[in-house]
Amino acid sequence: MTEQEKQEFQALKEQVKKQGEYIARKQKEEQTAYVAKKAVELGIPKWRVREGFALKNKATEQEITDYLTKVKSNLPQEQADITSEETKAIADSLVKGMGCISGLGR
Repeated sequence: MTEQEKQEFQALKEQVKKQGEYIARKQKEEQTAYVAKKAVELGIPKWRVREGFALKNKATEQEITDYLTKVKSNLPQEQADITSEETKAIADSLVKGMGCISGLGR
């Protein structure tokens, strides 16, 4: 192999490497976008999405859907909306209860 052929081969090798990195980055971006879209579709809360998910690279759409469905089923059921007045009443009763337990409420 001549010196020129070696240089051409090295240049080609570098180009293939860069293309591979580009493809991997694009696949990761597409997977991330699909996970975000699917999480919204399934109603997974933002706080849980921010925690992140343990998905393998190059997971199929079905694998992602199955995984996120399991995540959703493991989340606590959403409570009914509570008004601020109800929240205050609950807090007040807890404070009063704590006072009685510690002897402060007597």
